[in-house]
Amino acid sequence: MKKIHLFSLVALMAGMTITSCTSDDAPLEQTSVQGRLQMSIPATFVGHGDTRVLKSEEGTLKSEWTMGDKVYVHNGTPAFDKSPLTADADGSNVNLVGELEGTYTVGDELTLAYTYKEYPYPGVISGFGYSVQKGTFEDVQNYDFAVATAKVTAIEGKKVTTTEASFMPYQSIYKFTFKDESDNPVEVKTLTISSSNKKLIIGGRPYPGGTDVAGTVNIALETANAEVWAALCMDESVEADVIKFEVEDANGILYEGTKAATADKPVNGKYYQSAVTLEKVGEITLKITPETNRTLEGKVYTVTDDATATGYAKDYSIYINEGKTLTLNGVTLENGFVGKDGLNNTIVLTGENKVRSIRISPSLGGITFKGTGSLVMTSANDDYTKYSNIILQDGLMLTYNAETKVATIKPQDATEAIVFEDDAVKTACVKIFDTNGDEKISYGEAAAVTDLGVVFKGNTNIKNFTELRFFTGLTTIAASAFEGCNALETITLPNQGITSIGANAFKGATAMELFVIPTSVTSIGASAFEGCTTLKGTYNASYFIIPANVTEIGESAFKGCTSLAGLEIKSTNLTIGASAFENSYLMSYSVHFSTGKVALGNRAFRNSQLGYFSASGITEITFGEEVFSGCENLYLIRLDKVTTPPAFGKDMLKDCTNLTEKGYTWGIVVPAASVNDYKTAEGWKDYADIIFGN
Repeated sequence: MKKIHLFSLVALMAGMTITSCTSDDAPLEQTSVQGRLQMSIPATFVGHGDTRVLKSEEGTLKSEWTMGDKVYVHNGTPAFDKSPLTADADGSNVNLVGELEGTYTVGDELTLAYTYKEYPYPGVISGFGYSVQKGTFEDVQNYDFAVATAKVTAIEGKKVTTTEASFMPYQSIYKFTFKDESDNPVEVKTLTISSSNKKLIIGGRPYPGGTDVAGTVNIALETANAEVWAALCMDESVEADVIKFEVEDANGILYEGTKAATADKPVNGKYYQSAVTLEKVGEITLKITPETNRTLEGKVYTVTDDATATGYAKDYSIYINEGKTLTLNGVTLENGFVGKDGLNNTIVLTGENKVRSIRISPSLGGITFKGTGSLVMTSANDDYTKYSNIILQDGLMLTYNAETKVATIKPQDATEAIVFEDDAVKTACVKIFDTNGDEKISYGEAAAVTDLGVVFKGNTNIKNFTELRFFTGLTTIAASAFEGCNALETITLPNQGITSIGANAFKGATAMELFVIPTSVTSIGASAFEGCTTLKGTYNASYFIIPANVTEIGESAFKGCTSLAGLEIKSTNLTIGASAFENSYLMSYSVHFSTGKVALGNRAFRNSQLGYFSASGITEITFGEEVFSGCENLYLIRLDKVTTPPAFGKDMLKDCTNLTEKGYTWGIVVPAASVNDYKTAEGWKDYADIIFGN
């Protein structure tokens, strides 16, 4: 029997009809049908006891079907969300009738979803959007959800019938009343509900039969209230547990409370009223000044202009708008983080500060840290030291403890010895850079190095050199500095001061997968990464990022990088040398330019697996000879802002077979007003039938 759930990745075969004959005059049996079909499903709602948590009339919970109730049927086709079945009778037993678009086969087991109102996310019926609830009775109705299964038993023409479906509720509704130890009402602003062993309360069930997700329920009230409504999905197999409540009231006072869940074992499909006594445990003292430079939504402050933060908060986080400066002056965010996608922010450290983590999206920018204070991140990872775009000034240094998962930014003692991850790297450094003869490299000794030379060239023993970031006196990575280091897996360059990566600098570093080019770099030398066959990208391997300041990529710089996933080029004025990306991969995520102008040298992408070349933000571009020659997967070139057809390079699109395919997603996209100019320009006119306006 084929069982199909909402998130099934198996597509049903369309239009299949199977016939069965035992003799010449035997009737045909229809077993499969496709199209817009009539559906008829007998159904019953089954609840636990006499209370069903669905709908309300004047605040009273009802327990029967109502004429016109909607039921959404799922067997893997999201279009079903747009064509719900309708209950055609009152009471618990109804017939669900209507029309649905899809493919059905006798024996299919359908998943049916009952919702109080049309679900706002077509194609997804999880029923438990528990990230944030509003705490009101009106809001809990949004989580009104029940499911059932029914098997297709017969198909007659366009009519599909099934076995009876018995709907089971998947959550209960709770009304909590909160008081303090003196029996005074606690006006709740935010509430987090969790269970002690994280089993009783389920964060969500993706579909019937799917894996339950243990989690917490978060509630944020628009108006503080001592009465809070919550929709909770309970794991009915748990015999005993304790529910924990964490509350912040309207004045920033923090409370905690617990309630045993053993006296009346919770089940789904019920309505519960529960009084909870809370104990005061702390107070929110976090302040961001001036107040005109910040906004507050839920538990997130957004710094809209330069500001200073002080004080303590347990669960709050601080976002920073692009290009703004936040001064942390004795801030503790116990469970919160600082930052918002790393959009070129500055954080000034004063005094001792502690947060759960800092948030950076390296592809968008970075965070610069200044000042004389410190910052401890209590839930970190080594991305901070290996790949993150963190710029440290004023003598600040970042260290990471892998055992405790704590990262610390603080002023570094120049005499303190660097702890090297790789003994082979330490040995090589001590041999050349240990100026005081103590068999160690201090932060001061590392910062004094201005030229690496070829100390590491051909060293096949070194694997990890993240400590290179402490060599802040470097302005260039010398030619052939790490050439032939075929065991080198990770290396972190200083994130400021480096302006160039020399010719052959990492040529043949065949074990290196990720690499971060500092934002200060302006040029990448010839063959700098040639033959780096495992190089995939920056940070998470999706794209290799070329920072905005880079103006030149030398010839053969990335030639033969056969694992390179894609390019994100942020430069605004860039020259790409001959064969720079020849025989590279680039198929997974292709090539994207941000803005400005670019010059592509001869054979720049020849024989790569490039599929999508997006220069939609470029206003000026020049092409050399054979730029895309042999790129047989290339299917789309976007030149949305290049109004004047550039000179067409000789054999530029030779053997780009995918470009000959027809269709709106295949071809060359140019400004709408320039289509005719392109179609008549030399070279471009040979591809006139695949040139389209944007």
